[in-house]
Amino acid sequence: MCAPGMESFWLDDVACTGSENKLFNCNHTPLGVHNCDVNTECVELFCAAGGPQPKAHLEQNDNGILSIVYAGQSKAVCSHSFDDNSARVAC
Repeated sequence: MCAPGMESFWLDDVACTGSENKLFNCNHTPLGVHNCDVNTECVELFCAAGGPQPKAHLEQNDNGILSIVYAGQSKAVCSHSFDDNSARVAC
């Protein structure tokens, strides 16, 4: 479930192979186009401490909802198929 106020999305249907160096290089819907269900599709992600730091333009807010800062705006990422490959790219 998305946190209150996190109902705007930059990316939906993110599908990475694991070889990409950032989420924008993974398959996804066009930037800002989504059909996200705020009750079930927000991507929650916690990167392991001591592991690689999140890539530039990625941030994790305190509730673990993955969001991306683009054009000065922070919006969430949603996907019903966000998997381990996508998590590796994000972290």
